[in-house]
Amino acid sequence: FEGGRKTNSRRYYEQCAKQMTDIRAVAMLDGDHFKAINDTYGHAAGDEALLIIARAIQSCIRTTDQLIRYGGDEFILLMPDIPKDAFRRKLEFIVERVRKAVLPECPAAVLAVTIGATYQEGVVSDLIHVADRAMYEGKHNGKSVVLE
Repeated sequence: FEGGRKTNSRRYYEQCAKQMTDIRAVAMLDGDHFKAINDTYGHAAGDEALLIIARAIQSCIRTTDQLIRYGGDEFILLMPDIPKDAFRRKLEFIVERVRKAVLPECPAAVLAVTIGATYQEGVVSDLIHVADRAMYEGKHNGKSVVLE
């Protein structure tokens, strides 16, 4: 993604991030309604929606945090050295920031994310699985943020 801070790619995750062990705060973010945006407004609008969501997330995080586009409309967020209560507040703030974002050519489009997260020691690749399960729990139960 262009503009602002860099969003790392899946390749970065595979080559660097997945073996990290010094990050406790790990989140998986999934765009809500992304298929509906693509189907209703077209793939160009879907691409723009992803860019706007990424920028909204980036506007909420520190320069030491890492946002990684995992694939499709999924992102991984790695936040080193953040207390658990601050991590939860940050995730809730991200949800609100994304909700307030607007897709300029399609102002009726709803931008939203569901976030699953974990705060524990471990290898990032293992923590991603925990965060992913939490994200699906959030989608199933209608919760925007689930922190395991």
